[in-house]
Amino acid sequence: MSAQSEPESKRGRLSIGEVVSLLRPEFGDLTDSKIRFLEDRKLISPARTSGGYRSFGPHDIEVLRWILARQRDQYLPLGIIGERIDRGEHLVDIWGIGADDAGESPTSTAAAESEPAAAHEPMEEAVTATPADSDAAESSRPTEVQATGYRTQPPWTAPDDLRTFNAAELSAESGLTLAEVAELTEFGLLVPLDEADAAGSLPPGGAAVQVSLGLEPPEPRYGSGALLVARISREFSTYGLQARHLRVIRNAAARDAAMFEQGIQPVLHAGGTSAALDAQRSLGRLVTLCERLRSQVMGEALRRYWRDPGP
Repeated sequence: MSAQSEPESKRGRLSIGEVVSLLRPEFGDLTDSKIRFLEDRKLISPARTSGGYRSFGPHDIEVLRWILARQRDQYLPLGIIGERIDRGEHLVDIWGIGADDAGESPTSTAAAESEPAAAHEPMEEAVTATPADSDAAESSRPTEVQATGYRTQPPWTAPDDLRTFNAAELSAESGLTLAEVAELTEFGLLVPLDEADAAGSLPPGGAAVQVSLGLEPPEPRYGSGALLVARISREFSTYGLQARHLRVIRNAAARDAAMFEQGIQPVLHAGGTSAALDAQRSLGRLVTLCERLRSQVMGEALRRYWRDPGP
C-alpha cells in the first residue's frame, strides 16, 4: 500500500500503539516490541515527543511498511534490508525518490528485487551504458518530449507536482518538525513557491502590496519538489545531519547549475526550432553525468571504509 492511498485521517503523527493498530491488518504478527527492535537495529528512526514517546509520521509509517513487506514477501534478513536502505532503495519504492532518468519506478525496482544476483552487481556495470544506448532507451519510451516536442517539467519533477503544502502540512507529510522545516527554508534547501503560484490570485509583488495595506501576507506554500527534499532531509537527520550540514550540498548544486547553464548557451544561441529541446536534453545528460561523477569521486574519497578489515 503506498503513501498516496493513506486515508487523510491517518496523515497526522501516530503513537507506536496506533501504528500497530494501523498496520496489523497487513502484518498480523506486528507488535510494539518488533517496532522497537527495528528501531534498535537503526532501520527506522521515529521522532520523539517532548515526553519522550515515539511519534510516527507518514514517512516513518511507509518505511516501516516497506521493511515489513520485504520480511514477509521476500524473506529478506534485516542485514540485507539495512543494506538496501543504505542504498536508498526504499525511497525509490515508496516515494519515487532517486528513480533514474531511464524511467525507473517503484514497480521496476520491486521486479529487480526478485533477482538477488542483479541487485548486488558492482556499481561500475550500472554506469557503463554508452551514449548510443542512452539515446536508444530515451527514444524507445513514451515521454512528454515526444508528445509535445519539449518538456514542460524537468524529468525529476514529482508526478503530483500540482499539490502544494504549507509548513505544517509539509511537516506532517515528511516527518520533519516545524523547526526543521523552517531551518531547511532558511538555508535554501526548501524553497517556497512564488507568491502568484501559491496564492493563485495575487500578481507578482502581491505580498508587498498586502503588507503596505496592513494585511498579512499569504502563508508560504511549498510544492511537491520541496516535499521530496524534505523527505530526503528527514533521512539525513537520522544520521545527525541537519540543514546547516546539507547547505553544502545545496551550494554545490547551485554552482553546478550555473556551470550547466553556461554549457548550454551555445546550443540556445544556435537557434532553430529544436534549440529548446536540444538544450533540455543536454541539461538532462549533464545532470546524469554530474551525479555519476560525484558518486565515483565520493566513492574514491571514502574507499578506505570499504577495505577488507581482515580477520
